[in-house]
Amino acid sequence: MRGPILAAVVAGAGLRLALPTVFTYLDDERWTFEHVASALRGGGLETLGMPSSTGVRNAPLSVWAFVAVGWLGHVSTPVGLTRGVAVLGLVALIAGLAFLPRLVPTDAEGEAWAWGLVLTSTNPAIVFLERKIWAQSLLPAIDVALLCAWMRRERSAASFAWGLLGPIAGQIHMAGF
Repeated sequence: MRGPILAAVVAGAGLRLALPTVFTYLDDERWTFEHVASALRGGGLETLGMPSSTGVRNAPLSVWAFVAVGWLGHVSTPVGLTRGVAVLGLVALIAGLAFLPRLVPTDAEGEAWAWGLVLTSTNPAIVFLERKIWAQSLLPAIDVALLCAWMRRERSAASFAWGLLGPIAGQIHMAGF
């Protein structure tokens, strides 16, 4: 089964990385990119995230996580930041394929997890979200770590990691809660 799984991951990578300049660049994405660019130029980190439609500002990790992606990827353009989000999603997918199937007790369960990740890698909605500068687009990387920690929750370190990563996911985007 490794061949079809690998083919699906390659297809998912191709979908995420093809045509990097074809993405919508809306006001919220512009806001995030401008604040990331300012922080990378030494302008400091935002104390709060982007304002919601009701005017309440999101948690600061919603911007700080993008600053980290921008810093790691040496990003200087919106296209570069979008590419960084796509690469982070691919890293999460590959990490999930590397770890999650090994954490379950049976080969059948491991194969089920692998195929679930395959469906995730080629899901059009997820491919779309990983081509956006939206905070929820960063959650797959946290989600894989959360799942790995939860699957080993009987161990104190994994239980601690699960308890720590949950609030962090919520601080990146409310959907994380």
